Amino acid sequence: MTQADGPAAGASHRRLAVVLAGVVALAACVGGIAVARSGGNATAEFVAAEPEAGYVMSLKKSERTFTLSSIYIQRPGDEVRVLEVRALTSPNIEFIGAVNVWPSEYRATPLSVGPGYPAPELKVHHPLQEAVPAAETSLAPQPGVTSAPPLAVAAGFRVVSGDLGAVNGVRVVYTANGKKVTETFHEAVIVCVDPRPCDEPEGMDFNTWRDGVLNQFGLLPKES
Repeated sequence: MTQADGPAAGASHRRLAVVLAGVVALAACVGGIAVARSGGNATAEFVAAEPEAGYVMSLKKSERTFTLSSIYIQRPGDEVRVLEVRALTSPNIEFIGAVNVWPSEYRATPLSVGPGYPAPELKVHHPLQEAVPAAETSLAPQPGVTSAPPLAVAAGFRVVSGDLGAVNGVRVVYTANGKKVTETFHEAVIVCVDPRPCDEPEGMDFNTWRDGVLNQFGLLPKES
């Protein structure tokens, strides 16, 4: 079962969804999915923070790339243009690019967190800096969902060496009706490459193992 916790869960109860194999397709709209986002403070330093949502993923040896597409920009009625995407990663994880999935395309393009970049499920996507018209961000909410569907940013990564790596934090700079906004998404991914197991050693608590991996790469605050 895939599980993602939001900020309300608190740091002491953070959970990372376990992706055992293949691609986990998220819902066609974001109702019920935790959206990890922070306010647009362009001057805030981009440093490791407590993850608000995240995943643990196993990759085959033949596939060292993966996609994180649970990054949602909610600017109803605004024309949006993404300018830059940055990520905090372990030294052996390379950020290799990002694409956009427009709100109207969710039904044809499940938002995946899993192997490959772009993930095979992202059959429809757009160049990162292509302007997203206001008509797209103004779509009515899906049945049973209270908010309009957001613009999704799908970020791609590659494991360049070793068999263990991590991401914890993605920052997106974009314009909304011409106004520059910086938004940080506190999402974490721990990635293991076969045959390395992606679970805690026998006798170790999962949370302890998870935080140990993030700490090992300097991807948690020093007090964690």
